Amino acid sequence: MTFCPLQTRPRRRINAIRYLAGDHYTIADMALWGWALSAGYIFGERGLSNCPNVQRLIEEICGRPAALSALAIRDRTQVKTALDNESRKALFPLLHQSKI
Repeated sequence: MTFCPLQTRPRRRINAIRYLAGDHYTIADMALWGWALSAGYIFGERGLSNCPNVQRLIEEICGRPAALSALAIRDRTQVKTALDNESRKALFPLLHQSKI
Protein backbone atom coordinates (compact mmCIF):
# COMPACT_ATOMS: atom_id res chain seq x y z
CA MET A 1 0.00 0.00 0.00
CA THR A 2 1.35 3.42 -0.91
CA PHE A 3 1.35 6.36 1.46
CA CYS A 4 -1.31 9.01 1.04
CA PRO A 5 -1.26 12.01 3.39
CA LEU A 6 -5.02 11.64 3.73
CA GLN A 7 -5.28 8.29 5.46
CA THR A 8 -8.30 6.37 6.74
CA ARG A 9 -11.67 8.13 6.79
CA PRO A 10 -10.95 11.18 4.56
CA ARG A 11 -9.24 8.99 1.99
CA ARG A 12 -12.06 6.44 1.94
CA ARG A 13 -14.66 9.19 1.61
CA ILE A 14 -12.94 10.89 -1.30
CA ASN A 15 -12.68 7.51 -3.06
CA ALA A 16 -16.45 7.00 -2.82
CA ILE A 17 -17.94 10.46 -3.40
CA ARG A 18 -17.37 13.56 -5.49
CA TYR A 19 -16.48 15.98 -2.65
CA LEU A 20 -15.28 15.47 0.92
CA ALA A 21 -18.73 15.97 2.46
CA GLY A 22 -20.82 14.39 -0.29
CA ASP A 23 -22.20 15.60 -3.59
CA HIS A 24 -21.84 19.33 -2.85
CA TYR A 25 -18.77 21.57 -2.70
CA THR A 26 -18.20 22.80 0.89
CA ILE A 27 -15.70 24.63 3.07
CA ALA A 28 -14.01 21.26 3.71
CA ASP A 29 -13.08 21.06 0.03
CA MET A 30 -11.84 24.65 0.08
CA ALA A 31 -9.61 23.87 3.06
CA LEU A 32 -8.25 20.72 1.42
CA TRP A 33 -7.57 22.63 -1.80
CA GLY A 34 -5.52 25.27 0.02
CA TRP A 35 -3.42 22.61 1.71
CA ALA A 36 -3.11 20.31 -1.28
CA LEU A 37 -1.72 23.04 -3.52
CA SER A 38 1.42 22.77 -1.36
CA ALA A 39 1.71 18.99 -1.73
CA GLY A 40 4.70 19.25 -4.06
CA TYR A 41 6.52 21.43 -1.54
CA ILE A 42 5.57 19.18 1.37
CA PHE A 43 5.95 15.73 -0.21
CA GLY A 44 8.50 16.47 -2.91
CA GLU A 45 8.19 15.27 -6.47
CA ARG A 46 5.56 12.65 -5.67
CA GLY A 47 3.12 15.35 -4.56
CA LEU A 48 -0.33 13.77 -4.53
CA SER A 49 0.52 11.02 -7.01
CA ASN A 50 -0.24 8.37 -4.36
CA CYS A 51 -3.69 9.92 -3.86
CA PRO A 52 -5.35 9.91 -7.29
CA ASN A 53 -8.82 10.78 -6.00
CA VAL A 54 -7.50 13.71 -3.99
CA GLN A 55 -5.57 14.81 -7.05
CA ARG A 56 -8.79 14.52 -9.11
CA LEU A 57 -10.65 16.69 -6.60
CA ILE A 58 -7.91 19.32 -6.55
CA GLU A 59 -7.85 19.48 -10.35
CA GLU A 60 -11.62 19.90 -10.40
CA ILE A 61 -11.51 22.67 -7.80
CA CYS A 62 -8.72 24.43 -9.74
CA GLY A 63 -11.21 24.85 -12.58
CA ARG A 64 -13.77 26.69 -10.44
CA PRO A 65 -14.03 30.49 -10.99
CA ALA A 66 -13.06 31.44 -7.42
CA ALA A 67 -10.07 29.09 -7.48
CA LEU A 68 -8.96 30.50 -10.83
CA SER A 69 -9.15 34.01 -9.35
CA ALA A 70 -7.17 32.96 -6.28
CA LEU A 71 -4.51 31.31 -8.44
CA ALA A 72 -4.25 34.44 -10.60
CA ILE A 73 -3.73 36.58 -7.50
CA ARG A 74 -1.09 34.15 -6.24
CA ASP A 75 0.73 34.22 -9.57
CA ARG A 76 0.95 38.01 -9.71
CA THR A 77 1.78 38.53 -6.03
CA GLN A 78 5.24 38.38 -4.54
CA VAL A 79 5.12 36.60 -1.20
CA LYS A 80 7.84 36.60 1.41
CA THR A 81 8.92 33.01 2.04
CA ALA A 82 11.76 33.39 4.53
CA LEU A 83 10.95 32.72 8.17
CA ASP A 84 13.12 35.48 9.61
CA ASN A 85 12.75 37.29 12.94
CA GLU A 86 10.20 39.75 11.53
CA SER A 87 8.07 36.87 10.27
CA ARG A 88 8.31 35.02 13.59
CA LYS A 89 7.11 38.14 15.43
CA ALA A 90 4.13 38.43 13.08
CA LEU A 91 3.23 34.74 13.33
CA PHE A 92 3.90 34.27 17.05
CA PRO A 93 3.42 37.66 18.73
CA LEU A 94 2.97 36.20 22.21
CA LEU A 95 6.46 34.71 22.09
CA HIS A 96 7.96 38.14 21.36
CA GLN A 97 6.21 40.25 23.97
CA SER A 98 8.52 41.90 26.44
CA LYS A 99 8.60 40.33 29.89
CA ILE A 100 7.10 42.49 32.63
